[in-house]
Amino acid sequence: PGRRQGAASPLRASVERQQGESTAVESVRRYFEAWNVRDMETACDAFGDDCTYEDTQYAGAFTGKAALKAHLVKVADALPPTFQFCIDAIADGGELVGVQWHVENDGQELPFTRGCSMYRADPASGGIFFC
Repeated sequence: PGRRQGAASPLRASVERQQGESTAVESVRRYFEAWNVRDMETACDAFGDDCTYEDTQYAGAFTGKAALKAHLVKVADALPPTFQFCIDAIADGGELVGVQWHVENDGQELPFTRGCSMYRADPASGGIFFC
């Protein structure tokens, strides 16, 4: 609710790719796209080597690309290949990116699967280092 009409915001929110998106947004989009085709190597390439990934469905965080990849593979293996994370909106705050998303299975939105994730990335490389 309530953003004042005409108020300037440093964030831009969108679903579609926008010209001039930050490298962090590009990394986040690359991560979602790779995850959805189960290309975990490319998904992990969107992250910095010393990344920390917090998945609130699990206790603790996954630190480093090897731990992240093992986690992503484990999760993907437990789900059907038609299961996808779909971006509803992205807020581009430069090195900080917010994503609203939902889950679909075989093109059908699943109930109670909406979420919001925050990603922090290196401003120079765009590599995600905290999620």
